[in-house]
Amino acid sequence: MSVTITDRPDRKSYIGGSDLGKILGISCFGNAIDLYRSKKSGDMGVLLHSDAIKWGNKLEPLILEEIPGGVANDKFHVDSEYSFMGGLPDGFREIDTGIDGMPEKILIEIKTASEKREREFSELKVPQEYYAQVQWYLMLTKLSKAQVWTLIGGRKMVVTPIKRNDEFIKEARAKAIYWWENYYSKGIEPTITVKKPQDDKEITELTYDEYRSIKDKYQEYVMAKSYADELYNIYKNACIYDNAYYQGNKVYTHTKSYINRFDVTRFKSERSDLYKEYMTKTEQDRVRFYD
Repeated sequence: MSVTITDRPDRKSYIGGSDLGKILGISCFGNAIDLYRSKKSGDMGVLLHSDAIKWGNKLEPLILEEIPGGVANDKFHVDSEYSFMGGLPDGFREIDTGIDGMPEKILIEIKTASEKREREFSELKVPQEYYAQVQWYLMLTKLSKAQVWTLIGGRKMVVTPIKRNDEFIKEARAKAIYWWENYYSKGIEPTITVKKPQDDKEITELTYDEYRSIKDKYQEYVMAKSYADELYNIYKNACIYDNAYYQGNKVYTHTKSYINRFDVTRFKSERSDLYKEYMTKTEQDRVRFYD
């Protein structure tokens, strides 16, 4: 079922594609509690009014124009069974199936992303919350295929094909219905179960701004390290001579070296008594990011 975009209901009255990731606990834009509070208050958060969202929305029609056969969606799609499940896909296109010249209609979802998030997009993957959003729209439109077109950093377009996943849809649909009927419609704020670490360390729940800030810094680090490694390989491969001089001065040497490493694992297993006797403890400040 679908209605015109002008008749689109208020965001407080339905679960949309961008809401699903929060309910499933896979969104970097919030969780089930954030979604509940924002819909109840009518304030969908500063995120919807951010510059990134604003420019992303402005770019969508321009990107759609570049997609062969791309047509903008002009309807708000509603689930055939539950009126509180709906969504606004970005568009559609028809592709050649190669079978008797019969085209196939597929769903189009358009995204824009900064270079910091480039590693999250490829021809094989998109972030989990976007995958969930696309599956939600495939459920509503009863289509079997979709493409996510992502403009990264205003310079690179990545196209990710996604097939309908009925098993995922069934599970996501059940969780969305449960969230709506047991929490939202009853005015009961959801609860989130946090797994306590085995080391009993104190848990600190980050705010969305804190989470985005640290994740952006981590992604900058990963990009910088990847870029540094790439530059080093280019530099190393350019050094093709064993000993290079310029006007009598040494410029570089290119040699192979071999390192003898002590097999700690084997030593610990075979001579645990000596291992314990000579073991000394040193302090390290280490951070592990769970991406």
